Amino acid sequence: MPPSRPGQVRGVATEPQTSQFDNAQPTGDPAAIIPVQRIPGPIFLDCGGSDSVWSSCPYADAIMSRLHQARDPYPHLLHAYPNAGHGVGAMVPYEPDQLGPAAADLPGSSPNANHNADAQIWPHLLAFLAGSGGAS
Repeated sequence: MPPSRPGQVRGVATEPQTSQFDNAQPTGDPAAIIPVQRIPGPIFLDCGGSDSVWSSCPYADAIMSRLHQARDPYPHLLHAYPNAGHGVGAMVPYEPDQLGPAAADLPGSSPNANHNADAQIWPHLLAFLAGSGGAS
């Protein structure tokens, strides 16, 4: 069975050797922060609150905070799904269950949480793009 988290590969050191790993507000190296406020357009985010691979919701919250602090003029929206895990938000058009039965086994997700979140995300994204002028 393959490892479910970084650092579980036999004989290979895969964990980063930095304190900034999985830190939504890195302080040791300001260059580690992606300047999302420079993105000239709308930003749509989603995250799974039960993601056990990385802290996707704290990162998404940090992005939203930076956009707010910068008074970003573009629409930005975050949809957080507390029971969804790492596989939430793949957003393959019209295939909300693209992973099939395996989706319930993704790290951190409760049964059907990713499937239910994905089924909600796609219409939210389409509405966001239509309302923000981001659709082409």
